[in-house]
Amino acid sequence: MVEKQIVIMGAGLAGLSAAVSAREKGAEVLVLESRKCVGGISVTGMGLFAVESHHQKERNLDTVFTKDDAFEFIMDRTHWQLDAKIARAYVDKSADTIEWLEDMGVHFVLMDKLTFPGEIHQTGHLVNSSKMGIGANATADLIDKLYARALSVGAEVQTEAAVTDIQKTDYGYQILYTDASGSEKTVSAKAVIITAGGYMNNDTLMKETGRGFYLNENVGAVNSIPLTGDGVRLARKLGAVPDGMELMLTSYCDGDRFPRNAETQRLWDLMMFSFPYLWVNKEGERFVNEGLMNGCYLANAIANQTDGTYYMILDHATKEKIRTEGPDIWGYLSNDIQIDMDELFDKVIEGGSKNYFRAESIEDLADQIQVPVETLKATIKRYNADCAVGYDSLFNKKRKFLRPVKEAKYYAIRRKNGSYGSVGGIRINEKAQVKAENNRIINGLYAAGDCANSMIARDTALMYSLWGSCLGFAANFGRIAGENAADYVTT
Repeated sequence: MVEKQIVIMGAGLAGLSAAVSAREKGAEVLVLESRKCVGGISVTGMGLFAVESHHQKERNLDTVFTKDDAFEFIMDRTHWQLDAKIARAYVDKSADTIEWLEDMGVHFVLMDKLTFPGEIHQTGHLVNSSKMGIGANATADLIDKLYARALSVGAEVQTEAAVTDIQKTDYGYQILYTDASGSEKTVSAKAVIITAGGYMNNDTLMKETGRGFYLNENVGAVNSIPLTGDGVRLARKLGAVPDGMELMLTSYCDGDRFPRNAETQRLWDLMMFSFPYLWVNKEGERFVNEGLMNGCYLANAIANQTDGTYYMILDHATKEKIRTEGPDIWGYLSNDIQIDMDELFDKVIEGGSKNYFRAESIEDLADQIQVPVETLKATIKRYNADCAVGYDSLFNKKRKFLRPVKEAKYYAIRRKNGSYGSVGGIRINEKAQVKAENNRIINGLYAAGDCANSMIARDTALMYSLWGSCLGFAANFGRIAGENAADYVTT
């Protein structure tokens, strides 16, 4: 039987960070990744959280929002349900992780476009990819460089190697997996680090979120990578106790096929942050302050609606405002999103999406989106009256977002909640050690990344308020797991 000091399950950001960190301390490492390529959902991101980084210090932002501020913010938002030492370790590691990755050739720029004091703090460090600049999927460049570093320092990485079981032995652990040829393999290790990601495709584990979500029914997946929950399942088999479990909800899913290409991407970007206008549910009624700056808050309100469905509605005047001036809210990267919605509606409808509607009258629009016409008319009448006086009498939406719906054509977009993935499931401590009942440590077993991220599970809104927290948790606790596992196997 092959013997290794450390076996890591999963080669996403957490797993590769653990591999490099463990090798930097001299431990022998084998990484087993079930997919053909490394990275997992980490390749779809934009950047990482950090406080008191050199980027922030160069602009005196380290004095505006400090490590202590971030720690207190996390603990306040999680109502101290989170292990406070986890928050402290996460915050204190973050700036060093930025420099650690920069040493591998990763370039970061500080995110400063979307700043709403008290709502979103300037913690985002955007990866500036040599291939695509900043934006969605830029973290693929980070993964490439981290993977190259893992190989250069001597970590062994096997892809198409799916872990099927982990068993406790006198030596440590026996790991069973199938390789690319389908052959069953066994390796023993003194320590195991589980970084196998989330569980959105696992109906049993999804039920533990307690929110009644069913993938592709009332919630969609933002990415196409299956999250099967194998890491959580195998950790539980070894005695790990559950911890907070939740979905990282976002209100940015259009409910079915969106044909994305270079042209239609502009409409997608616009919808992500720039529609704080009129939203109605299937009953034709408003249900939320559409101008909230935190996508998780919006998603929570959407989740309470019939079928988790809502409609964005605007009229010709607002459509023309967007075409000539741009939207009222601008995104992380740019406010230069002036677009012709009619042209792009044509393209996405031709591309197969059935979620885009145009009408010459409110009655026709109500018929197309199948909401009660009289209710919709009453909703619009009250909304327009509020717009006229500049005060949202229902939800106190900011005055600048109060744009009436009264000039044909009328536009509607049907949407549902999406999710970046799931978080939580394996309880760990500040050293990334997996915990069993009565706070007992399971010797030699570690976890990091989404499957152990009880911080975000306790308050998913931290994804936005402390921008970059999901990938930041993966990188920081991947490093912490690798360092502590290396100490364990070499002493």
